Order: sequence, then structure tokens, then C-alpha cells
Amino acid sequence: MSYSTVQIAEVFGVTRQAIDKRSQKESWAAVRQGKGKVFSPVSLPQDVRDAILAWELKKASQAGAAALSAGTAAVSAAPGVPAATAPVSTGAVPAAPAPAGLPVTQAGPTSALTHAQRKVMVARLGFIREIERRVDGGMGKGEALDSLVAQSKDGSLPAHLARLVEVANDRGGAKRGLSRRTLQRWQSLFALAGERALAPARVEKDLSIPPWAEAFLACWRDPQKPSVVDAYTRAFGPPHAPNPGAPSIHAVRRFLDKLSVLAREEGRRTGNAWLSLLPYVRRDTSDLSPTEIYTMDGTTMDVEVLHPNTGRPFKPEVTFVVDVATRECVGLSIALAESAAATLDALRMACLYLGIPAIVYADNGPGYQNALWTAEGLGMMDRLGSTLTHSIRCRPQGKGLMERAVKTACNVVKNFISCTHADMDRDAAKKVYKLSRQGLKNGQNILPTLREFAGQLLARIELYNATPHRALPKITDEATGKRRRLSPREYRQTFVDQGWQPCTVDAALREELFMPSETRKVSRGWIAFHDGKYFSKSLEELHGEVVEVRYDVFDASRIYVWSLDGVKICEAELDGNTTAYLPRPMREAAAEKRRKAQLKRLEARAQAIEPGAVILRPEGEAPAMLSDVLVAGRDAREVREVAAIDVAAIDVAAIDVTPLPADDAKRPLFLNSLHHYRWLMEHRDQCTEADEAWLARYATTPEYADLADRYAFEGIAYAPQDAAQRKAG
Repeated sequence: MSYSTVQIAEVFGVTRQAIDKRSQKESWAAVRQGKGKVFSPVSLPQDVRDAILAWELKKASQAGAAALSAGTAAVSAAPGVPAATAPVSTGAVPAAPAPAGLPVTQAGPTSALTHAQRKVMVARLGFIREIERRVDGGMGKGEALDSLVAQSKDGSLPAHLARLVEVANDRGGAKRGLSRRTLQRWQSLFALAGERALAPARVEKDLSIPPWAEAFLACWRDPQKPSVVDAYTRAFGPPHAPNPGAPSIHAVRRFLDKLSVLAREEGRRTGNAWLSLLPYVRRDTSDLSPTEIYTMDGTTMDVEVLHPNTGRPFKPEVTFVVDVATRECVGLSIALAESAAATLDALRMACLYLGIPAIVYADNGPGYQNALWTAEGLGMMDRLGSTLTHSIRCRPQGKGLMERAVKTACNVVKNFISCTHADMDRDAAKKVYKLSRQGLKNGQNILPTLREFAGQLLARIELYNATPHRALPKITDEATGKRRRLSPREYRQTFVDQGWQPCTVDAALREELFMPSETRKVSRGWIAFHDGKYFSKSLEELHGEVVEVRYDVFDASRIYVWSLDGVKICEAELDGNTTAYLPRPMREAAAEKRRKAQLKRLEARAQAIEPGAVILRPEGEAPAMLSDVLVAGRDAREVREVAAIDVAAIDVAAIDVTPLPADDAKRPLFLNSLHHYRWLMEHRDQCTEADEAWLARYATTPEYADLADRYAFEGIAYAPQDAAQRKAG
């Protein structure tokens, strides 16, 4: 039987010109018939022959279904009548009882067959069709059978039939030829119930549940995920010496292999791990437009950077904002920790970059569940006119779109040596940790700064927005001519080209619209806010009224006052109506008067102790300390009186006390060790052995070490060799 170009085109569902072009390209052997060509199946490529065979089977199935729907009964072909005239049973027929003498496993629809069964069925059907073609060509039925058997024995079967012999026999690889009885059996099965009866019976697996399964599964289904050996030991004892009547551990392993994934993992997985095995609902975003829904999420980056304030290592908190329709990352915030201010900053960037969203989809974290976001009339959602909606708690699958985008963006941490990602080699991570801490102590830092990290992250976001996304439509690239996906930024541009316009933020409101706000009561022109007081003349008429206060978290010098109706009132300055308690010149004059009075009182007391003492305050000299006040006394009692002068009553920053010249020849009473050392070094000729011993001890004290440079400059540094020479002389 030959096939024309039109028939082959119908098989593939293409045009006749396409088949002509392929036949010429692959040099199919053809015979001219009229104005067209016909092709012998033997000369056609294997894929074409397989397609033709499937087409023939489909035609036969359709013919059988039509016959059954018309009320015709399935009957076997009578001797001498071509088998093709017999009705064909197909899988389109509703479930019906198997014909008498046919196993149940060989009845039913062909869709229930395995690949191996269907392959054998098609191979056997090929021989039945070959017998029909030979009968149509003038052979008798018996002659056609004998010719096939003979060709099988001498190896002269057509190539496409020779390949089907081993498959049709279905003998597990054993090479056998065709026999007349086998061919007749296939014909009988086909005539009785159609091509489905040609499929071999399938060996069903034993899916019965053994009696010990419940006891084993009770130990197996634990969240701790015990191994097979551990669960078996708990249920039946150790594998090498199990309890009497217990199955072998190999039987248990075979039983587990028969279970489905859900049956095997039940109890071992809970929560999100269990949900990851269950069917899920896909969310379609094809009907969304840009800025319709923003989804937000924050994460702690797996990288150590230098804290901008302390200089210590820390991991920054990053909040991302992604437009659901285009998958474009439109907002970003880098903060020291998760907070409402950090999420608000990311939303501000998104609104200024692309537009105000209709819906903000976020989790239930504290960065979104706060008054700054949700307060009625004051929260950011009310001010923007947006709606905040939350995902289900403990269900990250609901935010899979955002989770995947964050994972892509967070790969930037692998650009840094201080990466702490799970993929980072543990030994290398430990080495970097030690080197970074040691470097911070030695001033040799190896960690990136927060500014360097921010630059790398922004570059990664730009790359993400310009990279083709697998969830977006395909286009033909003009540069390469190949099909590819749109990038998020390109997909957003398609909406702009169609006339879409975002809801943007007016330039005059860009600064104040996104400031946090709270309500406060006006009291006589003042507003007490946080730790300061703010004043404006415009608040004079609003005494006792409640207003909205907006503020910049980075500038506490002023606040912005709005009415509860949303009308701006004024800007209030920190300590705006504050003056000095008294004028500064007046306070300075009073201080000078007090200083002069103190000096007079000090002079009177000094005269009472040492008549003739004079208090001097040289211009340009540093104020003298009390330890430098040297007053020569006549006895120890007077010295103690001088030392007991009320220091608090002396303005030491404004006076200097210079003693009257004393009699150098007379040994004074020393006020302190400084006075003692200085006098001894200036009068070495009057030093006794006790004085030399005191000098030697004093030269080893911390006080001498602190003043050694000063003593050397004055030429009175202590030299032990001088004392030895003086003693020898």
C-alpha cells in the first residue's frame, strides 16, 4: 500500500508543499502517479512510517466508534472476509464487560496502557495490517500468513516489519520468529475486542498493606525523621535480632518504596515543609498593570560590613519593593535593623521612582504592623490612598514571587569576602572571620563599608531589572533575531507605549508626604514633641487644638504642622520663641563684679596670714593652681591655715598668687614635695645626708617621672653622681 503526498500531509497536519519540499530534501523514493507522487512505506523515514501507522490506527478507532454508536455489534470476521471489515473496539467506548474468553486486563481503554504495553500492541497491529494489505493484494488469508512466517524464517521480511518481530513477541529479549499460530491468535484477539486486546496483560504490583505496617509507620512518622534502621529498631527490635514474627528490614524497605511521597513523608514533615509537597494555586498576574500591586519584603543580608557609627562588623537589613505586574524592583532601603522607618523609606523610593500603588502586599512583621503605616488618618496608607494587605502568617508560599526576587538580588553577597551565605565554604568563612577581627584591632580592615555594599547592591538591582524574566511574555530580539523573554523594565515600557500613566507624587509634596506623623495638642503657640519644644506664631490661634505633626527623622531642628483635614499650617522651629533669661552683657558685668570681690576677700585673708603678701595676676599668663601658691609661714600652724583656704571661694581661672621674696638663706617649711625638691636642688650646699636620701627616693617616684622634662628644662634635674662627688669632696 502506498501513500500520496496529500495523505502524508494529512498525517502531519501540514501543507502538501511542505511534504514535497521535505521529500526532495531527503530524497524519498517516489513513483509518479498522475500529477502527483506516491511513496512506499518501506522507503519512507522511520518517523514518517510511525506517524502513518498512528494515523491508520486513529482512522480505525474512529470507524469502530462510529459503528458502535450506530448500534452495530462487534462481531468477528467470517472466514474469507477481510479483517478490515470487522468493527474495531476502541478506548472511546465506555467501560464495558470484557468479551467472553478475554482476560479483564486486556479489556478497557487504551489510555490505561503503559508505554511497554502500547509498544507491543502497535507492533502486533502492524502485522495484522500487513496481512490485510496482502489479502487486499490478491493473496488468500492462509497464504498471507504463510508468506509472513516464511519471510521471518529466511530473514527477508521488510525492514520495518523485521524491527517489530521482537517487540510483538514480547519475550523479554529472547529472539523468536513468527509462527502461523501466533499470527492467528493476534487476529482473533483483534477481531474480538479491537487493538486493546493485542496489548499484553500487565503484572500488577502487590499494593496490599501488610499487618505490621501500622506498627512500623507509628515509629517512622516522626518530625525527627528517624532512619529506617532506627524506626525498625523501635518497632521490632534490632535488625540483626528482631522480635519473633517481625518482618525483615528488607521487607520494610520494599514496603516504603511502594508508598507515594505523601504517604511516606506524612508525619515526618509539618508546616511549610509538608505544604511544599501538596498541590498549590498559581496566581495569575497577566491582567495586572504597573503600580497596581507592590509587594514588599525585608531580609538580613548574609554579609558582614562595617557599621557606619561604631566601625564594628554587622549585617545590614535590606527591604525590597517589587511591582507584581512587571516583576521590576522599584524600591530599596538599607538600614541597620528592621523598623517602620526602613520600610517607609523603601516605599518612598518606590513611589518616587514609579508611582503610588493601589495595593501594598506585605507580611505581618513589625515593619508594617505599626501606627506609622496603619493609623487612621495619619498612617502612610491613608495619606497615599493605598490599601495594605497581608499574607497569611507562616505561609511564605503566598509570597513566592517576592521570595524569588529577593533570592536573586541577595546573590550580590557572594561578591564580598565577608559573605556568610550557606553556600560559603565553612573553613574559608572561619578564616575571614578571624582575619577581620584581627584586622580591626591592628587597623588593617578587610571588611567592606556600608557605602561599598550599597553600590554593589544597586548595581545588582539594575542588572535584575534589565535581565529577561521567565514569567514575562516572549518577544523576538531585534539584535539577534532569537526569541527571548522580556525584562521587567522592557515589560513596563510596553504599558507606557499603550498609554498607561502612573500616579506620581507631586514635586511639592515629595519631602513632606513621606514624613512620619503624630498628633499633638497646641499649647499657647508651643508644641511639645519628643524631647523638644517647637514654636510658631501661626499656632497662636490654635491653642488647645489637636494638629498633625510631621517630622524628618534626620533633622530635629523643625517640625511641619498640618491640620487633621490635611491642610498645611506652618513650620515650627525648635525653641523658636526662646530668649536668654537675662541679657548676656548684664551677666558678664555681674561675673566681673563677683570676681573682684573674691580677690579682695582673698587678699584680706592672705594679709591676715602673712602681712605684706601681694596677689598678682600677670596679663597673658596661665592661671596658677593652688599647689603653686607659695606663702612663707612662720610656723606649721600658719602653713596649715594657708592650705585650708577655701578653694571654692577662689576663682582659680582668674587669679595668680605670687609670694613675696623670701630669705634664701633661711630654710623654709615645705608645703609639698614639689616645693621641697625645688628648694633642695637650688640649695645643694645646704643639703644634709637626710636631704640627699630624700632626693634619691623622690627621683624614683611617678611624680618626678611626670615632671622630669620640666626639671631638666629648668636645670634642676637630679643626678645621683653629683651627690656621690659632693660626699667624696
